[in-house]
Amino acid sequence: MTMPPKLFVQGSCRVHRPARLLHDGGLVQPLTAGISGYIHSTREAVQRVQWLADRTRPDSQLLPFMFPAGRTPVVTPARADELAQADAVLVEAASERSVSVNGVFLQKNLVVKHLVRELGDEGRNWWRSLVRAGEVAPEAYEAVAGLYRDQAEETVLAGGLRVLREARCAEDSEAVVRADLMYLALRLGKPVLVVTHVDAERADGRRIAARVRHVARIKAAARGLHQVHVIDPLDAAPDWPSARLLASDGADMNHYSPEFEPVLAGYMHTRIRAALAASSGALAPSQFLPEYQDGP
Repeated sequence: MTMPPKLFVQGSCRVHRPARLLHDGGLVQPLTAGISGYIHSTREAVQRVQWLADRTRPDSQLLPFMFPAGRTPVVTPARADELAQADAVLVEAASERSVSVNGVFLQKNLVVKHLVRELGDEGRNWWRSLVRAGEVAPEAYEAVAGLYRDQAEETVLAGGLRVLREARCAEDSEAVVRADLMYLALRLGKPVLVVTHVDAERADGRRIAARVRHVARIKAAARGLHQVHVIDPLDAAPDWPSARLLASDGADMNHYSPEFEPVLAGYMHTRIRAALAASSGALAPSQFLPEYQDGP
């Protein structure tokens, strides 16, 4: 009996749920190295690959802003080697901007959850200034630091203050995304399937302008790269209206409808099979990834 291909999955529910449907149907074997928590960008995907491939650990103070549990995922040697064992890698590239602290990329939803929402109007003002300027102005930090010290739990205080003070926010430009995709394809030596956001219409027929630009940016960044393939969810059901594609009858622009998820899963499977069929001349993953060496 032929074993289903092993697919290393990095993304949000928009890629994990279709991958799970394929697993339930015996069509793929999803792998995550035991790392929980969603990501939304090639920046975060490269960071996780580096952690696994180089056997390094993330900055402990920043963990609450990268993983929902706020702690380092327990990755055994066998689970770490899943990255090398995978036949292909599935990566979501939905976020137009990335937030980082000293080169460590954070999960934006967790930054919003722990800082922006918790700090109310002051937190929202801090976030707007960060996105607008790309860095935190001293006065923006001073406006929220005291409030955060009063509210934060001791376990997250130091990391949260670092984010409030040192965060950087930058657009995931075409050049940045292309460099990330090149790194993933060359480092891993296997097909990389990058999934864009769903660029569907709103109820009034308009599209989200920033999302339109970013989907086009991802496609341009991947163009011509060996072993890199773009999956646009809209191509799975090009004639479907948003009310069928998206949750809440099209009102939820960030989640798929239960009706669309299996359709997207089937389309992903077709693209995965095509990518694997085209990769017969690729370099073996073992030429890029070290064997696991247990150590401190």
